[in-house]
Amino acid sequence: MLPVKKRDAATLLPLIAKHIAEETTIISDGWAAYGGIKNIKALQNGNPAFSHFTVNHSENFVDPESGAHTKTIEGTWSHFKARHKEDKGTSRKLFVYYIYQFMWLKEFDGPDVLYHLWSQAAELYPCER
Repeated sequence: MLPVKKRDAATLLPLIAKHIAEETTIISDGWAAYGGIKNIKALQNGNPAFSHFTVNHSENFVDPESGAHTKTIEGTWSHFKARHKEDKGTSRKLFVYYIYQFMWLKEFDGPDVLYHLWSQAAELYPCER
């Protein structure tokens, strides 16, 4: 999850190429900006970097041929938005930090959350003796 000012191909495609591992299967809706995903080339061999399936939500929510769906990311965004609707004072200036916090908690939340927090802080700021 990354905040962007524009949701156009010129903004999204370079971010996809930078942040998503090559050979990943990408499943998206039919948003026009995603149409260029098939043209992103792999760094090593120049072949397409990603497999890309689309789901036309005006027709169905699961592609009948491939079985592709966007339920996982739609659920993730729904969870993120619900969390911040509860916090009526959500600041636009802090939006990127809300995303960082959400993604960190998605990875590390649970009974060992403080252990993960302290161990990561210790890595960033090692104690000098």
